[in-house]
Amino acid sequence: MHDRPAEVIDDAAHSDLAKALFNRSWTLLDTADRTRAQDDELIATAQASLWHWLQVGTELNRERGHWLIARCCAEVGRGDEALHHADVCLQSCLEHDHGVFDLAFAHEARARALIAAGRLDEAHEVIDTAALEGAAIGNADDQQWLTDNLKALHERLDA
Repeated sequence: MHDRPAEVIDDAAHSDLAKALFNRSWTLLDTADRTRAQDDELIATAQASLWHWLQVGTELNRERGHWLIARCCAEVGRGDEALHHADVCLQSCLEHDHGVFDLAFAHEARARALIAAGRLDEAHEVIDTAALEGAAIGNADDQQWLTDNLKALHERLDA
């Protein structure tokens, strides 16, 4: 419908937009009592971030983009969509060996997605796998972040 040609986005702009949209997603994730419109924005910003990484990013950027979409979808109760992105993230981790941090969090995303999809027995097993993989994380802050996330998932399952 538009008569003008599409504008070209340079690589630096793609990268900047991907990062800004990733950060916006986290701001929305941290927003208490999000509205439905904010939930929709949350998913859109995560997807848009990944789209920009698909244009210029590395496999690790794309992997983490799928992880973010999985987390956001799980957060708003879109379990099947979350599981799809968590599985893409996990497959990338297994194919490209980006390290124990990313592998542990790929399992964390899968557990979160399984909870959102109502597959609680499977989620317990995947949380245990995430903890096992994450035990090898060398950075104490990263280790604690994983521990905190897995504890929160256990609390959801036990509620």
